[in-house]
Amino acid sequence: DLLLGAGVQWTPQWGFDSTVQFNPKTSRSIRSTVVARYSPGAYRTISAAYRLQGANATQVTTSKQIDVGWQWPINSPREDGNKSLNPTRGQDGGRWYSVGRVYYSLSDRRMTDALFGIEYDSCCWIGRLAWRRRQTQTLPAVVNNSIMVQLELTGLTRIGTGALQAFREMIPGYTPLREPRLYQTSRFERYD
Repeated sequence: DLLLGAGVQWTPQWGFDSTVQFNPKTSRSIRSTVVARYSPGAYRTISAAYRLQGANATQVTTSKQIDVGWQWPINSPREDGNKSLNPTRGQDGGRWYSVGRVYYSLSDRRMTDALFGIEYDSCCWIGRLAWRRRQTQTLPAVVNNSIMVQLELTGLTRIGTGALQAFREMIPGYTPLREPRLYQTSRFERYD
């Protein structure tokens, strides 16, 4: 198979990516993905993707899926509104953030995977609460639900389940609170 990809950073805030997995023997696309991202500042990102997955010589498409992921502040306790500070300092204490990602199968007309969470940055500690719903089997549909709670004492330690790890793995463009983003991930790093 051949894996082709292209990305355009239209503006500093807007980016678009596309990938295609092509099988030259069957002359068919096995997987295709189109992604749009909007990231106007630190701790603010929204992405939307449309995926097609082909099957074999008799079926053109077996799966059509959309997914939406985000990280966004919920409140603005500072007088200057949503102005971002240095990523290692966060955006002052008392701020809530909404994070999540939802996968929806257009073929099956149902949500197949989801992660919803909130983060609270108090300046000295960060609290995280997340709920994850994962489909582990398609026919019949079997769903696994989990709740993750995590307390981070800023600069010292993290206590609790892997909410931060789930956010990092599932939410495109997610930036951990009070941690600088050291590198930009490649669109091929996690080819879904």
